[in-house]
Amino acid sequence: MLRRSLCAVLVVGLLLVAVGPVMAAPAVVLDGQEISFDVTPVIKDGITMVPLRTIVEQLGAEVYWDDYSKTITALKGNLSLKVQAGNRNALVNGETVTLEAPPEIIYNGSMMVPLKFISAAFGVSVDWMEWDTEQTPVNIIAAPGEEHPAIGLNLELTGPVAQYGNSLNKGVKLALKENEDLGLNLVIINCNSSAEQAYEASQKLLKYNIIAQIGPLTSGNVQGCAPLLTASKIPLLAPAATSPAITVNPDTGEVYHNIFRVCFKDPLQGNLMANFAVKELKAKTCAIIRNNNSGYSNSLTDSFKTSFSAAGGQVVLEDSYEHGDKDFTEILLKLKNQKFDFLYLPGYYQEAGLFIKQARAMGINQPIGGGDGWNAPSIVTLAGAQALNNTYFTDHFCVGDPDKAVAEFADSYKKFYGQMPDMFAALGYDSVMILCEAIRDAQSYNPEDITAGLANIKDFTGVTGKMTMGEDHNPIKSGVIMEFKEGQQVFKMRILPD
Repeated sequence: MLRRSLCAVLVVGLLLVAVGPVMAAPAVVLDGQEISFDVTPVIKDGITMVPLRTIVEQLGAEVYWDDYSKTITALKGNLSLKVQAGNRNALVNGETVTLEAPPEIIYNGSMMVPLKFISAAFGVSVDWMEWDTEQTPVNIIAAPGEEHPAIGLNLELTGPVAQYGNSLNKGVKLALKENEDLGLNLVIINCNSSAEQAYEASQKLLKYNIIAQIGPLTSGNVQGCAPLLTASKIPLLAPAATSPAITVNPDTGEVYHNIFRVCFKDPLQGNLMANFAVKELKAKTCAIIRNNNSGYSNSLTDSFKTSFSAAGGQVVLEDSYEHGDKDFTEILLKLKNQKFDFLYLPGYYQEAGLFIKQARAMGINQPIGGGDGWNAPSIVTLAGAQALNNTYFTDHFCVGDPDKAVAEFADSYKKFYGQMPDMFAALGYDSVMILCEAIRDAQSYNPEDITAGLANIKDFTGVTGKMTMGEDHNPIKSGVIMEFKEGQQVFKMRILPD
């Protein structure tokens, strides 16, 4: 039977910057969210000193102050701490513990104590991890045990895709809150948007006996750590990695036993857009302009061509550009002299925005479609709101989807975070919900049982679409068609693949 207890889990990052003999911590990240202090933690003589009250209250303790003796008492369940200013001997459940340095009362009345003391007293581990060349976080993680199984979140919380990683992190936490009955802990390690550090992050996560890992986000980072998870027989859910090679060995065709994808893979987007062009826009002919340097663009192109032709459509012109191109006049002149019903432009927003702007300026007004690489606010700046009218792209999620599950998720997310969810929050949420369904179906926290449960997911209703896990560990699911109207992304429809 599944255990029902729940234990608090804390992940804290202290961003430390040297300022002379004492190192100050200008920012503190608690479980992925930055918090504020009246006084910041410091490193003094090599010892990390933190505000006792703030940290232990975040760990769920009640704090009492005796002004006469300058003593703090902290109580949490069966745990009691008593710490006196200037006295290196503290009491933990009545027993004397000697601190690395005496507690200090500083200018605003806050008591500073060694971080290691809090770590030992609350039974949490302190994990130092390189963040970048100048900043080093401390991760404090409540050690999960048999009564509190843990899932690992290997995520890009800094680096080029940190915005996406932090958004996904929020979706994960909301889903865990809605599944508290499973008693799952969450251990978060930042991979700094690096494949090498993704491998190191998984090494750290495995030390906590995780039963499954979610993340990283990008295909390259997933591939950086997947072999380690496979060797350890721990299931990995890739929320947003779209490369076909994530779940299937491209050389042998073998399906990786423990790797599963939550988003749709790149080729499916081409299929969805072809279906939309033929069935909804009634296109019979099309032109395709691909990014010659992009595996993403080429993958979507090949899938679109196959599906469009299978539906009776005809590709009348195909051309390509190079990554970083800004002047598309030569290609546009060919398009101007060619009759076609629909233009497929699978690539990223940087080139797509400029291409669309120049196409509309030359009087090329046919509908244009692309993939989720268009989903960036900058495309409106590059193309112009008017030029983007009558353009569409495939995506994983839209908060404007009238689906009941989406509406309920958006409402819960807004109440929890005070903002609306994006695609990455939705994929993080669905990753946890799928994992929880697999655990319940298996009635087990054993990683191999969970792997079998994930492989058998069928007709799961997620906020990113109803899905069934395919034999290749890719979800068979619907996608969203988004339309630009006066510079705004508008939900057009949800569409199924062939």
